[in-house]
Amino acid sequence: MNMFFKICASAGLIGISSNTFADNKFNNDLVQMIECKKSNQTYHDFLLHSEELLKENNWKKKGFKNLMTLSYIHKKKSIIVFGMETKEIAFTNTGIFAVFQNKDVHALANKYQISQHPFFKNKPFFSGEKIVKTDITYEKSFRKLSLMEMLEDADHPQEVYLGCQYISEFEHNRLEKEAKAWNE
Repeated sequence: MNMFFKICASAGLIGISSNTFADNKFNNDLVQMIECKKSNQTYHDFLLHSEELLKENNWKKKGFKNLMTLSYIHKKKSIIVFGMETKEIAFTNTGIFAVFQNKDVHALANKYQISQHPFFKNKPFFSGEKIVKTDITYEKSFRKLSLMEMLEDADHPQEVYLGCQYISEFEHNRLEKEAKAWNE
């Protein structure tokens, strides 16, 4: 009986440690995507199964924060992204971001050398990006380090989104033309 208990306990520990290992590996890959260290193709392959993968690795869908941002929160632990701790990530239509509460967006902009995007130059919040890598597979695409500030309101604290946009050259050019047209 005692030996049976030891075998069952060992099997349980093996299951827990392999789950923890999978969770840690997944989170490390996720951090690398947020920090623009994965290829555009890897990011888009991830998106095909992201819902299941996030759920399997203890990320719970928090929901839409606004019309453009789907948020997830880790059920158990924080991840370290850009040297800062967070339990929340968010997806936009072009990328994946770590979500931080009450960070100095201008200090982060200086640290990562990100300028305010000209489209947002007269806005009361910060939003900027810079191209950190160009990928060429079947088409040219960019990895853009992006920093956005979501202003505090009665229901939400100030949040800063820092992460990577994975975007095709065609989409990049289209967005830049739209931004320029809005400023004219």
